[in-house]
Formats: sequence, C-alpha cells, structure tokens
Amino acid sequence: MSILLIAFLFAYAVLVYMSTAGLALVFQLAVAVITSSTVALSVAPYISRNFREIREDIPWFAWE
Repeated sequence: MSILLIAFLFAYAVLVYMSTAGLALVFQLAVAVITSSTVALSVAPYISRNFREIREDIPWFAWE
C-alpha cells in the first residue's frame, strides 16, 4: 500500500471525525477514486500476463 494512500485514509478519518457531511462526501469520493485506481493499476499487469498465456493456448483466438 502506498504511503500516499495511507496518508489519504488517515486524513479521511480525521475529516470524517471533525467536518460536516458535505465536505466528507467529497473526500469520500476522492478516496474511492484513488483507491480504485490504485487497485486497478496494481492488478492490471497480472491480468494482462494471464490473458497472454491463455491466448497462446487457444488456436482459434485470432490476435493481430
């Protein structure tokens, strides 16, 4: 887990504890976007490699 993500989660906890609901909602959306993009970028190389391995085993799969 990156240090930036940990810092965001800590700031989120502080903000939820101390702020109003409107500002917390904006920060929740920012944390959700950053978390989902971090997960997607960290998982993408493994999905791509597995897809290449599967593709090589399927003779009818046309790849150009």
